Amino acid sequence: MTFDRQKGLIARILEGVAPVLLVLLFFSVFLSIMNVLFPTGTSLRDIMGRERDQNMVGEFNSLAGATAGKFTALLSQAHNLVKFKREDAIAWSAAHSGLPLYDRDAVQTLQKSSALLTFDEKSSLEMGANTLMIIKSLERDFQTRQKRSLLLMVDGDLHGKIAGSGQESLHLEVSTPNAAARFETGLTRENKTEFKVSINPDKSSTITVYQGAAQVTTGGKEVLIESNKSLTIDSDNGLDGPKPLPKPVELISPAQSGTFLYHDLSPEVKFRWKAAPDATKYHFVLARDPLFHDIIIDERLAQTEFVHGKLPHSAYYWRVSALDRWHEGLFSDAWQFNMVQKRKAPELIVNFPPERVKEKRCMITGHVESGARVFIMGKRAVVDEAGNFKHAVELSQSINILVVEAVDAVGNVSYQSRLVHGEF
Repeated sequence: MTFDRQKGLIARILEGVAPVLLVLLFFSVFLSIMNVLFPTGTSLRDIMGRERDQNMVGEFNSLAGATAGKFTALLSQAHNLVKFKREDAIAWSAAHSGLPLYDRDAVQTLQKSSALLTFDEKSSLEMGANTLMIIKSLERDFQTRQKRSLLLMVDGDLHGKIAGSGQESLHLEVSTPNAAARFETGLTRENKTEFKVSINPDKSSTITVYQGAAQVTTGGKEVLIESNKSLTIDSDNGLDGPKPLPKPVELISPAQSGTFLYHDLSPEVKFRWKAAPDATKYHFVLARDPLFHDIIIDERLAQTEFVHGKLPHSAYYWRVSALDRWHEGLFSDAWQFNMVQKRKAPELIVNFPPERVKEKRCMITGHVESGARVFIMGKRAVVDEAGNFKHAVELSQSINILVVEAVDAVGNVSYQSRLVHGEF
Protein backbone atom coordinates (compact mmCIF):
# COMPACT_ATOMS: atom_id res chain seq x y z
CA MET A 1 0.00 0.00 0.00
CA THR A 2 1.41 3.36 -1.07
CA PHE A 3 1.80 6.27 1.28
CA ASP A 4 -0.97 8.25 -0.46
CA ARG A 5 -3.47 5.45 -0.05
CA GLN A 6 -2.66 5.13 3.71
CA LYS A 7 -3.05 8.86 4.12
CA GLY A 8 -6.48 8.80 2.43
CA LEU A 9 -7.70 5.91 4.63
CA ILE A 10 -6.71 7.76 7.82
CA ALA A 11 -8.50 10.86 6.63
CA ARG A 12 -11.74 8.96 5.99
CA ILE A 13 -11.56 7.37 9.50
CA LEU A 14 -11.09 10.75 11.12
CA GLU A 15 -14.02 12.13 9.17
CA GLY A 16 -16.27 9.37 10.65
CA VAL A 17 -14.99 9.51 14.24
CA ALA A 18 -14.92 13.29 14.61
CA PRO A 19 -18.73 13.76 14.69
CA VAL A 20 -19.09 11.03 17.31
CA LEU A 21 -16.45 12.66 19.51
CA LEU A 22 -18.14 16.03 19.14
CA VAL A 23 -21.51 14.55 20.20
CA LEU A 24 -19.97 12.87 23.28
CA LEU A 25 -18.19 16.10 24.21
CA PHE A 26 -21.40 18.09 23.91
CA PHE A 27 -23.33 15.52 26.00
CA SER A 28 -20.66 15.60 28.75
CA VAL A 29 -20.82 19.40 28.89
CA PHE A 30 -24.64 19.22 29.06
CA LEU A 31 -24.56 16.76 31.98
CA SER A 32 -22.08 18.96 33.86
CA ILE A 33 -24.35 21.98 33.48
CA MET A 34 -27.42 19.97 34.63
CA ASN A 35 -25.53 18.63 37.64
CA VAL A 36 -24.72 22.18 38.73
CA LEU A 37 -28.27 23.44 38.25
CA PHE A 38 -30.01 20.29 39.61
CA PRO A 39 -27.70 18.40 41.99
CA THR A 40 -28.41 14.69 42.54
CA GLY A 41 -29.29 13.20 45.92
CA THR A 42 -31.87 11.14 47.81
CA SER A 43 -35.20 10.88 46.05
CA LEU A 44 -38.19 12.81 47.34
CA ARG A 45 -39.98 9.53 48.12
CA ASP A 46 -37.03 8.27 50.18
CA ILE A 47 -36.78 11.60 52.02
CA MET A 48 -40.49 11.55 52.88
CA GLY A 49 -40.29 7.93 54.02
CA ARG A 50 -37.24 8.64 56.18
CA GLU A 51 -38.84 11.73 57.70
CA ARG A 52 -41.99 9.74 58.47
CA ASP A 53 -39.97 7.06 60.26
CA GLN A 54 -38.04 9.68 62.28
CA ASN A 55 -41.22 11.45 63.33
CA MET A 56 -43.15 8.24 64.04
CA VAL A 57 -42.59 8.21 67.78
CA GLY A 58 -43.52 11.86 68.11
CA GLU A 59 -46.72 11.38 66.14
CA PHE A 60 -47.61 8.31 68.17
CA ASN A 61 -47.21 10.06 71.53
CA SER A 62 -49.10 13.18 70.50
CA LEU A 63 -51.88 11.53 68.46
CA ALA A 64 -52.94 14.87 67.05
CA GLY A 65 -55.57 15.32 64.36
CA ALA A 66 -55.74 12.54 61.82
CA THR A 67 -54.33 14.04 58.67
CA ALA A 68 -52.83 12.21 55.74
CA GLY A 69 -49.50 10.57 56.55
CA LYS A 70 -50.09 10.31 60.31
CA PHE A 71 -50.65 6.83 61.59
CA THR A 72 -53.53 5.72 63.77
CA ALA A 73 -52.07 2.87 65.79
CA LEU A 74 -48.88 0.90 66.25
CA LEU A 75 -48.81 -2.87 65.83
CA SER A 76 -46.76 -3.34 69.00
CA GLN A 77 -46.78 -7.14 68.97
CA ALA A 78 -47.53 -9.68 66.24
CA HIS A 79 -47.51 -13.36 67.16
CA ASN A 80 -47.47 -16.14 64.57
CA LEU A 81 -49.47 -15.48 61.38
CA VAL A 82 -50.60 -11.83 61.28
CA LYS A 83 -51.32 -9.97 58.01
CA PHE A 84 -52.13 -6.39 57.08
CA LYS A 85 -53.36 -4.50 54.02
CA ARG A 86 -53.13 -0.80 53.25
CA GLU A 87 -56.25 1.00 52.05
CA ASP A 88 -55.01 1.22 48.45
CA ALA A 89 -53.36 -2.22 48.35
CA ILE A 90 -54.78 -5.28 46.64
CA ALA A 91 -52.81 -8.06 48.32
CA TRP A 92 -52.23 -8.83 52.00
CA SER A 93 -48.70 -8.64 53.41
CA ALA A 94 -47.05 -10.24 56.43
CA ALA A 95 -47.21 -7.95 59.48
CA HIS A 96 -44.43 -7.51 62.01
CA SER A 97 -44.03 -5.94 65.44
CA GLY A 98 -43.48 -2.19 65.25
CA LEU A 99 -45.56 -1.73 62.10
CA PRO A 100 -47.43 1.64 61.89
CA LEU A 101 -51.09 1.39 60.86
CA TYR A 102 -52.78 4.20 58.99
CA ASP A 103 -56.33 5.29 58.29
CA ARG A 104 -58.45 2.43 56.83
CA ASP A 105 -55.70 -0.17 57.09
CA ALA A 106 -56.87 -3.73 57.75
CA VAL A 107 -55.30 -6.24 60.13
CA GLN A 108 -56.01 -9.96 60.23
CA THR A 109 -54.87 -12.66 62.65
CA LEU A 110 -54.94 -16.29 61.58
CA GLN A 111 -55.20 -19.51 63.58
CA LYS A 112 -53.32 -19.51 66.90
CA SER A 113 -52.23 -15.93 66.25
CA SER A 114 -52.69 -12.64 68.07
CA ALA A 115 -51.83 -8.98 67.67
CA LEU A 116 -51.56 -6.02 70.02
CA LEU A 117 -52.46 -2.57 68.69
CA THR A 118 -51.36 0.42 70.76
CA PHE A 119 -53.01 3.84 70.47
CA ASP A 120 -51.02 5.55 73.21
CA GLU A 121 -49.26 4.60 76.44
CA LYS A 122 -52.55 3.80 78.22
CA SER A 123 -54.78 2.52 75.42
CA SER A 124 -54.41 -0.74 73.52
CA LEU A 125 -56.41 -3.36 71.70
CA GLU A 126 -55.63 -7.07 71.59
CA MET A 127 -56.86 -9.13 68.65
CA GLY A 128 -57.49 -12.81 69.25
CA ALA A 129 -57.05 -15.59 66.71
CA ASN A 130 -59.01 -15.48 63.42
CA THR A 131 -59.91 -11.80 63.78
CA LEU A 132 -60.33 -9.28 60.96
CA MET A 133 -60.51 -5.56 61.66
CA ILE A 134 -60.35 -2.26 59.79
CA ILE A 135 -59.24 0.82 61.73
CA LYS A 136 -60.05 4.48 61.23
CA SER A 137 -57.90 7.38 62.32
CA LEU A 138 -57.94 8.73 65.84
CA GLU A 139 -59.30 12.27 65.82
CA ARG A 140 -59.59 15.00 68.41
CA ASP A 141 -62.76 17.03 69.00
CA PHE A 142 -61.45 20.34 70.33
CA GLN A 143 -64.86 21.37 71.71
CA THR A 144 -65.53 18.26 73.76
CA ARG A 145 -61.81 17.54 74.41
CA GLN A 146 -62.25 13.99 73.21
CA LYS A 147 -60.08 11.75 71.10
CA ARG A 148 -61.96 9.09 69.17
CA SER A 149 -61.34 6.25 66.78
CA LEU A 150 -63.61 3.98 64.76
CA LEU A 151 -62.89 0.29 64.31
CA LEU A 152 -64.86 -1.93 61.95
CA MET A 153 -64.75 -5.50 63.18
CA VAL A 154 -65.61 -8.21 60.67
CA ASP A 155 -64.91 -11.34 62.71
CA GLY A 156 -63.16 -12.67 65.83
CA ASP A 157 -62.43 -11.22 69.30
CA LEU A 158 -61.17 -7.84 70.49
CA HIS A 159 -60.07 -7.13 74.05
CA GLY A 160 -59.48 -3.45 74.68
CA LYS A 161 -58.21 -1.13 77.39
CA ILE A 162 -58.52 2.63 76.96
CA ALA A 163 -57.73 5.45 79.38
CA GLY A 164 -58.02 9.22 79.21
CA SER A 165 -55.35 11.66 80.30
CA GLY A 166 -56.21 14.55 82.62
CA GLN A 167 -59.49 16.16 81.59
CA GLU A 168 -59.29 14.71 78.09
CA SER A 169 -61.35 11.59 77.50
CA LEU A 170 -60.93 8.91 74.87
CA HIS A 171 -63.52 6.78 73.17
CA LEU A 172 -63.55 3.99 70.62
CA GLU A 173 -66.44 3.05 68.37
CA VAL A 174 -66.47 -0.62 67.36
CA SER A 175 -68.87 -1.70 64.60
CA THR A 176 -69.99 -5.33 64.32
CA PRO A 177 -72.33 -6.84 61.70
CA ASN A 178 -75.39 -6.05 63.84
CA ALA A 179 -74.41 -3.39 66.39
CA ALA A 180 -72.25 -0.37 67.10
CA ALA A 181 -70.60 -0.04 70.51
CA ARG A 182 -69.13 3.15 71.92
CA PHE A 183 -66.58 2.82 74.74
CA GLU A 184 -65.79 6.08 76.50
CA THR A 185 -63.40 6.75 79.36
CA GLY A 186 -65.23 9.85 80.60
CA LEU A 187 -68.26 7.85 81.75
CA THR A 188 -66.51 6.69 84.95
CA ARG A 189 -64.56 8.39 87.71
CA GLU A 190 -61.48 6.28 86.96
CA ASN A 191 -61.46 7.63 83.37
CA LYS A 192 -60.66 4.16 81.99
CA THR A 193 -62.59 1.34 80.34
CA GLU A 194 -61.86 -2.34 79.73
CA PHE A 195 -64.03 -4.32 77.34
CA LYS A 196 -64.33 -7.23 74.93
CA VAL A 197 -66.20 -7.55 71.63
CA SER A 198 -66.81 -10.95 70.04
CA ILE A 199 -68.38 -12.16 66.81
CA ASN A 200 -69.82 -15.55 67.74
CA PRO A 201 -70.06 -18.63 65.47
CA ASP A 202 -73.82 -18.03 65.01
CA LYS A 203 -72.99 -14.48 63.80
CA SER A 204 -74.36 -12.84 66.94
CA SER A 205 -72.29 -10.16 68.64
CA THR A 206 -71.40 -10.02 72.33
CA ILE A 207 -70.20 -6.80 73.97
CA THR A 208 -68.71 -7.23 77.44
CA VAL A 209 -67.66 -4.45 79.83
CA TYR A 210 -65.25 -5.39 82.63
CA GLN A 211 -64.62 -1.81 83.78
CA GLY A 212 -66.30 1.44 82.80
CA ALA A 213 -69.37 1.52 80.53
CA ALA A 214 -70.45 1.21 76.91
CA GLN A 215 -73.29 2.61 74.82
CA VAL A 216 -74.59 0.10 72.23
CA THR A 217 -76.79 0.99 69.27
CA THR A 218 -78.66 -1.77 67.41
CA GLY A 219 -81.89 -1.87 65.46
CA GLY A 220 -82.72 1.73 66.38
CA LYS A 221 -82.29 1.01 70.10
CA GLU A 222 -79.67 2.31 72.51
CA VAL A 223 -78.56 0.15 75.44
CA LEU A 224 -76.16 1.08 78.25
CA ILE A 225 -73.84 -1.69 79.44
CA GLU A 226 -72.33 -1.08 82.86
CA SER A 227 -69.29 -2.62 84.53
CA ASN A 228 -69.19 -6.46 84.84
CA LYS A 229 -72.10 -6.95 82.43
CA SER A 230 -72.49 -8.11 78.84
CA LEU A 231 -75.00 -7.92 76.00
CA THR A 232 -75.53 -10.31 73.09
CA ILE A 233 -77.24 -9.17 69.88
CA ASP A 234 -78.39 -11.91 67.50
CA SER A 235 -78.61 -11.67 63.71
CA ASP A 236 -82.21 -10.34 63.96
CA ASN A 237 -81.18 -7.63 66.45
CA GLY A 238 -82.71 -9.57 69.34
CA LEU A 239 -81.13 -8.72 72.71
CA ASP A 240 -79.93 -11.04 75.47
CA GLY A 241 -78.99 -8.84 78.42
CA PRO A 242 -77.34 -6.78 79.66
CA LYS A 243 -76.71 -9.44 82.28
CA PRO A 244 -74.09 -9.95 85.03
CA LEU A 245 -70.94 -11.83 84.07
CA PRO A 246 -70.37 -15.39 85.36
CA LYS A 247 -68.20 -15.67 88.46
CA PRO A 248 -64.47 -16.40 88.01
CA VAL A 249 -63.43 -20.05 87.97
CA GLU A 250 -61.31 -21.67 90.71
CA LEU A 251 -58.50 -23.89 89.40
CA ILE A 252 -57.65 -27.22 91.06
CA SER A 253 -54.86 -29.02 89.21
CA PRO A 254 -52.13 -29.11 88.07
CA ALA A 255 -51.11 -26.97 91.00
CA GLN A 256 -49.36 -23.64 90.69
CA SER A 257 -45.64 -24.20 89.89
CA GLY A 258 -46.18 -27.95 89.69
CA THR A 259 -43.60 -30.13 87.90
CA PHE A 260 -44.00 -33.25 85.76
CA LEU A 261 -40.79 -35.24 85.32
CA TYR A 262 -40.33 -37.76 82.52
CA HIS A 263 -37.56 -39.71 80.84
CA ASP A 264 -38.63 -40.33 77.23
CA LEU A 265 -42.39 -39.82 76.83
CA SER A 266 -44.13 -36.99 78.67
CA PRO A 267 -47.14 -38.06 80.77
CA GLU A 268 -50.71 -36.92 80.24
CA VAL A 269 -51.70 -33.83 82.20
CA LYS A 270 -55.22 -33.68 83.63
CA PHE A 271 -56.53 -30.12 84.08
CA ARG A 272 -59.33 -29.72 86.62
CA TRP A 273 -61.33 -26.76 87.97
CA LYS A 274 -64.41 -26.17 90.12
CA ALA A 275 -67.84 -25.79 88.56
CA ALA A 276 -69.05 -22.18 88.41
CA PRO A 277 -72.68 -21.20 89.18
CA ASP A 278 -74.88 -20.76 86.07
CA ALA A 279 -72.02 -21.72 83.74
CA THR A 280 -73.06 -23.60 80.59
CA LYS A 281 -69.52 -23.97 79.23
CA TYR A 282 -65.92 -23.17 80.10
CA HIS A 283 -63.21 -21.48 78.08
CA PHE A 284 -59.91 -23.36 78.55
CA VAL A 285 -56.64 -21.85 77.30
CA LEU A 286 -53.13 -23.36 77.45
CA ALA A 287 -50.08 -21.36 76.34
CA ARG A 288 -46.30 -21.31 76.45
CA ASP A 289 -46.10 -17.74 77.79
CA PRO A 290 -47.74 -15.88 80.71
CA LEU A 291 -49.33 -13.30 78.36
CA PHE A 292 -51.07 -16.09 76.39
CA HIS A 293 -49.76 -15.07 73.00
CA ASP A 294 -48.19 -18.43 72.10
CA ILE A 295 -51.37 -20.48 72.49
CA ILE A 296 -51.39 -24.28 72.26
CA ILE A 297 -55.02 -25.10 73.17
CA ASP A 298 -58.06 -22.80 73.02
CA GLU A 299 -61.25 -24.77 73.65
CA ARG A 300 -64.86 -24.32 74.82
CA LEU A 301 -65.76 -27.28 77.04
CA ALA A 302 -68.93 -28.52 78.73
CA GLN A 303 -67.04 -30.40 81.47
CA THR A 304 -64.78 -29.17 84.26
CA GLU A 305 -61.68 -31.06 83.15
CA PHE A 306 -59.41 -31.48 80.16
CA VAL A 307 -56.66 -34.03 79.45
CA HIS A 308 -53.68 -33.33 77.22
CA GLY A 309 -50.54 -35.36 76.60
CA LYS A 310 -47.23 -35.25 74.73
CA LEU A 311 -46.24 -31.81 75.97
CA PRO A 312 -42.49 -31.31 75.39
CA HIS A 313 -39.97 -30.00 77.90
CA SER A 314 -41.04 -26.42 78.72
CA ALA A 315 -42.95 -24.14 81.09
CA TYR A 316 -46.71 -23.82 80.46
CA TYR A 317 -49.53 -21.53 81.59
CA TRP A 318 -53.25 -22.23 81.77
CA ARG A 319 -56.44 -20.42 82.72
CA VAL A 320 -60.22 -20.95 82.55
CA SER A 321 -63.28 -18.70 82.34
CA ALA A 322 -66.98 -19.48 82.71
CA LEU A 323 -69.51 -19.01 79.91
CA ASP A 324 -73.26 -18.46 80.20
CA ARG A 325 -74.21 -18.96 76.54
CA TRP A 326 -72.07 -16.25 74.87
CA HIS A 327 -71.58 -14.22 78.07
CA GLU A 328 -68.03 -14.83 79.30
CA GLY A 329 -66.71 -13.90 82.73
CA LEU A 330 -63.19 -12.95 83.69
CA PHE A 331 -60.44 -15.53 83.38
CA SER A 332 -59.05 -17.18 86.47
CA ASP A 333 -55.54 -16.36 87.60
CA ALA A 334 -53.03 -18.02 85.29
CA TRP A 335 -51.27 -21.03 86.81
CA GLN A 336 -47.89 -22.27 85.67
CA PHE A 337 -46.57 -25.82 85.54
CA ASN A 338 -43.39 -27.36 84.11
CA MET A 339 -42.72 -30.39 81.95
CA VAL A 340 -39.15 -31.49 82.66
CA GLN A 341 -37.37 -34.17 80.68
CA LYS A 342 -34.69 -35.76 82.86
CA ARG A 343 -32.13 -38.19 81.55
CA LYS A 344 -29.21 -37.39 83.84
CA ALA A 345 -28.52 -39.88 86.64
CA PRO A 346 -29.34 -38.54 90.11
CA GLU A 347 -26.55 -36.96 92.13
CA LEU A 348 -25.33 -39.39 94.81
CA ILE A 349 -22.71 -38.85 97.53
CA VAL A 350 -21.83 -41.84 99.78
CA ASN A 351 -19.70 -41.99 102.91
CA PHE A 352 -18.49 -45.61 103.10
CA PRO A 353 -16.75 -47.16 106.11
CA PRO A 354 -12.97 -47.75 105.82
CA GLU A 355 -11.68 -50.72 103.82
CA ARG A 356 -10.98 -52.70 106.99
CA VAL A 357 -13.59 -52.81 109.75
CA LYS A 358 -13.10 -54.30 113.22
CA GLU A 359 -16.82 -54.38 114.06
CA LYS A 360 -19.62 -56.50 112.64
CA ARG A 361 -22.00 -53.55 112.21
CA CYS A 362 -21.18 -50.36 110.31
CA MET A 363 -23.05 -47.21 109.23
CA ILE A 364 -23.32 -45.87 105.65
CA THR A 365 -24.32 -42.22 105.25
CA GLY A 366 -24.62 -39.82 102.34
CA HIS A 367 -26.67 -37.35 100.35
CA VAL A 368 -28.92 -37.69 97.29
CA GLU A 369 -30.81 -35.20 95.11
CA SER A 370 -34.35 -34.30 96.12
CA GLY A 371 -37.02 -36.83 95.21
CA ALA A 372 -34.69 -39.78 94.64
CA ARG A 373 -34.95 -43.10 96.50
CA VAL A 374 -31.87 -44.82 98.00
CA PHE A 375 -31.30 -48.58 98.27
CA ILE A 376 -28.37 -50.00 100.26
CA MET A 377 -27.63 -53.68 99.77
CA GLY A 378 -31.11 -54.00 98.21
CA LYS A 379 -32.91 -52.46 101.19
CA ARG A 380 -34.53 -49.01 101.02
CA ALA A 381 -32.88 -46.38 103.21
CA VAL A 382 -34.67 -43.50 104.91
CA VAL A 383 -34.04 -40.13 103.18
CA ASP A 384 -34.97 -36.90 104.96
CA GLU A 385 -36.35 -33.74 103.29
CA ALA A 386 -32.84 -32.37 102.79
CA GLY A 387 -31.74 -35.51 100.90
CA ASN A 388 -29.57 -36.95 103.70
CA PHE A 389 -29.63 -40.66 104.49
CA LYS A 390 -28.00 -43.19 106.82
CA HIS A 391 -28.32 -46.95 107.05
CA ALA A 392 -26.77 -49.67 109.24
CA VAL A 393 -25.23 -52.71 107.51
CA GLU A 394 -24.30 -56.12 108.93
CA LEU A 395 -20.87 -57.28 107.71
CA SER A 396 -19.49 -60.80 107.33
CA GLN A 397 -16.02 -61.83 108.49
CA SER A 398 -14.53 -61.71 105.01
CA ILE A 399 -14.80 -59.50 101.93
CA ASN A 400 -18.04 -57.49 101.73
CA ILE A 401 -19.26 -55.70 98.60
CA LEU A 402 -21.27 -52.68 99.72
CA VAL A 403 -23.60 -51.31 96.98
CA VAL A 404 -25.59 -48.07 97.20
CA GLU A 405 -28.18 -47.31 94.51
CA ALA A 406 -30.14 -44.07 93.88
CA VAL A 407 -33.24 -44.03 91.64
CA ASP A 408 -34.95 -40.77 90.66
CA ALA A 409 -38.64 -40.26 89.86
CA VAL A 410 -38.29 -41.19 86.17
CA GLY A 411 -36.03 -44.23 86.63
CA ASN A 412 -32.54 -42.77 86.15
CA VAL A 413 -30.07 -44.72 88.34
CA SER A 414 -26.75 -43.96 90.05
CA TYR A 415 -24.49 -46.62 91.68
CA GLN A 416 -21.57 -46.56 94.06
CA SER A 417 -19.78 -49.54 95.63
CA ARG A 418 -16.88 -50.34 97.98
CA LEU A 419 -15.00 -53.50 99.07
CA VAL A 420 -14.84 -53.74 102.86
CA HIS A 421 -12.93 -56.41 104.81
CA GLY A 422 -14.54 -57.61 108.01
CA GLU A 423 -11.77 -58.30 110.56
CA PHE A 424 -13.45 -59.04 113.84
